[in-house]
Amino acid sequence: MAARVSTITFKDFLLATALGNLIYFFFLSLIPYGLLSVEMNQYTLAALALLFLLFFMVYKRAKRRRN
Repeated sequence: MAARVSTITFKDFLLATALGNLIYFFFLSLIPYGLLSVEMNQYTLAALALLFLLFFMVYKRAKRRRN
């Protein structure tokens, strides 16, 4: 019932949900390989955070240039 109130289309909602779940399951799949564990050092976590930040900044810049 509340879905009609939102301005988000079903296609956009479905795409964003699938992308979010893809990222989530990607990180879950790293656990069996030992790449994501409790013993990860802080440098690895910082490198992952910087990589994510770099990806986000490049994405925003590319999106801004398209519009």
